[in-house]
Amino acid sequence: MTHSGGKPHAVGDRGQRYEVTYFDPSSNSRKVMGWCSNLARAEQFSTAIDKHPVWRSPQIRDRETSFVPDGAPWIPTAVELPPEGVVVDTKIDDANCCRNEQPMKRRGRLWWFADDSMYVYYTPTHWKYVVEDPHADQA
Repeated sequence: MTHSGGKPHAVGDRGQRYEVTYFDPSSNSRKVMGWCSNLARAEQFSTAIDKHPVWRSPQIRDRETSFVPDGAPWIPTAVELPPEGVVVDTKIDDANCCRNEQPMKRRGRLWWFADDSMYVYYTPTHWKYVVEDPHADQA
């Protein structure tokens, strides 16, 4: 059904390849800003998020491959924590240097090795989703 009696309008995400999300500190969650059919438009969305006074950490995801085109951005753990039980890349990046870069998963306040063999005695300062290039095997 349409609101104008004409053909159905292209509303929503059907047929849109790229999803643009951001972190909203007021709700402490990641939200979808919108969907685009081309990467250039998705990058415009991302730039708009960067200019917003509250929203943080824009991310563009290719919905056909789940690939994040420029690699996943590093997200400070002080701003947003990853979902529990999901393996993510982590690191400590402070005034001393960047170190302890490794895949881990979070359970509550503890950070565990990806294989659950043990937890570590520190909290990473940054994390990002593990990104695998879908075209890497096609060399």
